[in-house]
Amino acid sequence: MLQSPNATVFCGAIGRDNFGIRMQSLATEEGVHVRYYEDRTAATGTCAVLVVGGERSLVAYLSAAAKFKVDHLQKPEIWALGGYYFALCCRLWTHYIFRRFVVNKACSQRLL
Repeated sequence: MLQSPNATVFCGAIGRDNFGIRMQSLATEEGVHVRYYEDRTAATGTCAVLVVGGERSLVAYLSAAAKFKVDHLQKPEIWALGGYYFALCCRLWTHYIFRRFVVNKACSQRLL
């Protein structure tokens, strides 16, 4: 869409399996800059999609996605991307909001 490699960043979680390797490879080939958390104990999540008459139903097996760690977001190279990964964990919301509040407060104080 943007026609510029690495203009889009995606953070998420994958397992160390064929689905994870394929997902990372295909996204990279399409110019998406992926920064996955790799879980060694879980498979990459999958999703079954049923479309009938324009309506859709999804059945997700989260697996590695459910094991995403807040520590991954705390890495400087990930935090600098400004990406969001909140669909599964309120703890990530809390961490992000607190972190942004502290950073914004510190920046505001420097400007005064």
